Amino acid sequence: MDLRKIIENNEKTLELENLENLENDVKDIQEIYKNINEIIDTQGEKIDNIVDNMEKTNNNLDITTDEIIKAEKYFQSYKKYAYILTGLSIIGTILIII
Repeated sequence: MDLRKIIENNEKTLELENLENLENDVKDIQEIYKNINEIIDTQGEKIDNIVDNMEKTNNNLDITTDEIIKAEKYFQSYKKYAYILTGLSIIGTILIII
């Protein structure tokens, strides 16, 4: 009878140890999931920042393109005025000489 009790106690002890091990494993898995979730959140924030920066860059490119078009138009009109002034200067010089 004592042997049975010893065997039963050993079995209960083993079951408790197994349950404790299982509990520890579950806690470890929960910690892993928490870490993964934190990593995903961090990556999500980085992706959001990248998307925001891409949108800002796109907007800046649109503004820059508009400014380049304006500058080109300004330069074209400046060239016209430069040609006109050069022509008038030549005509004025010719009139002064004559």
